[in-house]
Formats: sequence, C-alpha cells, structure tokens
Amino acid sequence: MNNEKKKGRFNIIDLIVIILVVLAVAFVGYKLLPKNSSNDDLQTVRITYYMEKCADFVPAHTQIGDTLYISDTKLQLGVVTDIRVEDYQPNLESANDENYCSIYITGEVPAKMTEHGPVVGNTLFGIGHTMVIYAGIGKYYVAVYDAQIVQ
Repeated sequence: MNNEKKKGRFNIIDLIVIILVVLAVAFVGYKLLPKNSSNDDLQTVRITYYMEKCADFVPAHTQIGDTLYISDTKLQLGVVTDIRVEDYQPNLESANDENYCSIYITGEVPAKMTEHGPVVGNTLFGIGHTMVIYAGIGKYYVAVYDAQIVQ
C-alpha cells in the first residue's frame, strides 16, 4: 500500500532535474537561434586586398565576378570587381623574383562599416588584417589594403 501512495509524488530531486532540462533547452536555443542583427545596418563596402609577392601564373585563375571567401572559415567576402597586377618590386635583390607579381584584388560585399573597418558576418576587417582567401580558384595570402563604402 505504501508503494501506491508514493506514485505520482514529486520530490526535490525531480524538480531540480526538470529545472536543469529546461535551462539546457533554453541555452541550446539561445546559441542556435540567429542573432538579432539588423540587415538595415549593412552597406555595400568595397574592400581591396593586396598580396605583395604572388606567382605569375595565379592571377590568370581569378576573374571579375568570381566569389571571394576566406580559406579556413569559408566566410563569403562578396565578388571580385577589379584585379590589378603589377611587377613585383622586391626590397632586396634576389635571383628568383622574376616569375612573381604583386596583385590587388577588389571585391564588394554587404558589411557593417565601423570606425575600425568593415564587419562581415562577425569578423572585423581592419586595414592590414591578413588572411588566406580564395578568389575564383586562385589562392592568395593577402592583407586588407583599403575599405570604402560604395556610394
């Protein structure tokens, strides 16, 4: 008879378990739901990336209209709008510098412009920020050279 009375009763341990389950579900929901970032703050920003020493054959694999993205995070950085290739000017004389060039790759991307530079996704791209990017099928080790709002 005592067993029948205990069925249906909650004890303090049951209450703690229920509270922990509710908190865990709320935490997971908070982490997985998109943040309240307003697309109204986004502007089209023209970002120029610079690579000082690039093998001559690589720029041929990047075309205007190709997608730009960061190599490791796959964060999209818009599309290529301009490519400028110049002769590589080494600081010191070197015998192996004749098959290299310098390259400027410009792209346009929706970003939030801040006083420190554009923010794409959750990443701030200040002038001098270095990264490895893909532009088309060309892979480049670049620094952010310039960032301007497109008027």
